[in-house]
Amino acid sequence: MRVLGLMRVRNGGLELPKALDSLANWCDDIYVLNDRSTDETAQVLATHPGVSNIVHARADLPADPWLIPESVGLELLYRMADFCRPDWIIIMDHDQVFVADIAIRAALAAVPDDVACLKIALTSSWNDPRFPRMVPLMGSARSTRHALWRYFPGMRAGRQPLHNKHCPTNLAQHGRLELLAGVRLEHSGWDTLAKRIAKVKLYQRLDPTGEFNHGVAYDRALLFGYALDEVEELQTEYLRRVANDGDPIPIRQ
Repeated sequence: MRVLGLMRVRNGGLELPKALDSLANWCDDIYVLNDRSTDETAQVLATHPGVSNIVHARADLPADPWLIPESVGLELLYRMADFCRPDWIIIMDHDQVFVADIAIRAALAAVPDDVACLKIALTSSWNDPRFPRMVPLMGSARSTRHALWRYFPGMRAGRQPLHNKHCPTNLAQHGRLELLAGVRLEHSGWDTLAKRIAKVKLYQRLDPTGEFNHGVAYDRALLFGYALDEVEELQTEYLRRVANDGDPIPIRQ
C-alpha cells in the first residue's frame, strides 16, 4: 500500500517542519506546492527527507492572497498525484498536524473496498494568553475534514477561488464516505483571537458577500457567533463565563 501526502504552503514558517513530520509518519511520499514563499519554506522543503516532489511558484509574483486560486492549486496537486498513483491520499495544510491514537496505515489497509473517503475530526488549538479559556467556554472549535481518500485517475477540484473541499468533487462516484475515529487534524492557524480577527478581515476583503463560504458570514463563523463590531461584547461575555465558572482570569493588556 502506497500513501501520498499533499500540501500547499505559503510562508510556512516554524509550523511547516511539524506538519511535514506529521505527514511523514504515515506517507511514503509527500508532494508540495510552494506558493510564492519568501521565508525559509523552500529550504525546509528541500531538506526534509519525506518530501519527494515540489513545485515552486515564482516568489517574485505579486503577493496578493490567493493570487493563484485554491482551485488551481488543488488541480495541480491532483495532477502531481497522477505521477505517483498511490493507493491513498492524505491532504493537510502547513499549520496542521495529525494526532492519532491508532495506526493510520493499518486502519487504511482495513477500510472496506466500497469506502472511497475518510472523514476525520478537525480541532483548532487555542494558545491566547489574553483569553486562555475562550475555547472551550465560547465554542468547541471542532469540525470535520475530508482528509483521506482513495486515489483515482481524473480527480477534479472545486471551482471556487477559496474554501473548496480539499477532496475531489467527483469522489462520491467511487465509493461511500466513512468516519475514521481515533485520528484528528489539529489546526494552529486560528489559535488566538487576534489571528481570528485578522482572518475575518482578510476573507471579508476577498469575499465580501461570503459567497465562497456557503453564504456564512466570516466573522460569525470565526468569532464564536459574534460580528466583527461585537468583539467587545465577545470579550465581556467571555469574562462573565469565566467568572461563573469559578476561576476568574482577567484580560491581560
